[in-house]
Amino acid sequence: MPYAVLSALIGAGLGVQIAVTNLATQQVESAYAADASGALLTVMQLGQVIGVATVGTLFISLMHGQTGQASFGTAVALAALAVLAGLSSLFLVKAKVSPART
Repeated sequence: MPYAVLSALIGAGLGVQIAVTNLATQQVESAYAADASGALLTVMQLGQVIGVATVGTLFISLMHGQTGQASFGTAVALAALAVLAGLSSLFLVKAKVSPART
């Protein structure tokens, strides 16, 4: 059961990506849309590469001959990052929606 909850948290964190992408590209002028798209996709792919390397390193360091323990520990770390990403996106949306103060 805990593994299912952790998987759901990880999925929720991945679902936040759409909102963050929309916020990141919303103010880009149409003349720079291709540049912004390329930069955003490059940063996303770089994040994926760094993420896979980090998760792989974490998994191997937790393994100690027991794959289940390493898998659970890695899932806990990913779930924590997913919650952090979700909370961060809420602050981004709140900052974007609230009126600017002059």
